[in-house]
Amino acid sequence: AEDATECPAEDSPVPEAEEAAENSPSPARVKAEPAAASGPKWAAVPVLELAKVEGKGIRDLVFSPSGSLLVSASEDKTCRVWDCNSGNLIQLLPSDTAAGMEFKCCRFVSESRLVTLQVRRGRDSVAFVVEFVRNGEDGKFVLGRSVQVLKGSSATALHVHAPFLSVGDARGGVTLLDLKSLSKLAYHSTLHSLPITGLSTLPSDRAGGDDYIVSSSVDKTLAMVPARRPLFAGFGRFIVPAFLVLLVLIFRFALFSTAQVEEDGGIRNEL
Repeated sequence: AEDATECPAEDSPVPEAEEAAENSPSPARVKAEPAAASGPKWAAVPVLELAKVEGKGIRDLVFSPSGSLLVSASEDKTCRVWDCNSGNLIQLLPSDTAAGMEFKCCRFVSESRLVTLQVRRGRDSVAFVVEFVRNGEDGKFVLGRSVQVLKGSSATALHVHAPFLSVGDARGGVTLLDLKSLSKLAYHSTLHSLPITGLSTLPSDRAGGDDYIVSSSVDKTLAMVPARRPLFAGFGRFIVPAFLVLLVLIFRFALFSTAQVEEDGGIRNEL
């Protein structure tokens, strides 16, 4: 299976990481060292200055496919876009704070498309997949589509596996969406009994076969479901209008038949 690159569970205790974060200088320095000649040839990332968010932590980090951008989702309900070449902050993406939303995860689909997971906690908890698209003129990200994927439960993980997008939730279920349109394709509700902690993809071992979504949970189990479109996915927008048209035709035919019978009965009475 591919390595899971999911959001860490919020309540996962990591005392060593917390202690290291407290003792780290501000601003923090993140540096990727070049690999040894005998090892994998990873591209060296220049030193990147991350300005410390006062009193807040960083929930998620993701690099763009080219490695030129880094996006960080912070507990101050923002996403920051960094230039990896200069280390400068180039954009601040706010969440919908008026609706009580905050960023949970962020994932690059391509160099010009970023999808984020925004959640609102509490009794009226909801989760939205919010898309940001990069403007070709100034290179800034602008708000694209926003799709509600959960209601009454908080989202815990986001995974991009083209042509799909999957979201794990606190009830132990996984929502499958179409990556291009962000339309909901399926919901697997019985995978786990406790919150999802991570999502990944197991590629098919045969040509044309279905990949599998692999999920892990607080219940200490792994689950796999095929990443496939439902049989009638995409036909819903045609089926409903066609059904309504059919009902109208049946209704008109029934009215016409009743009127015809009454007319025939009136003619017989006159005769």
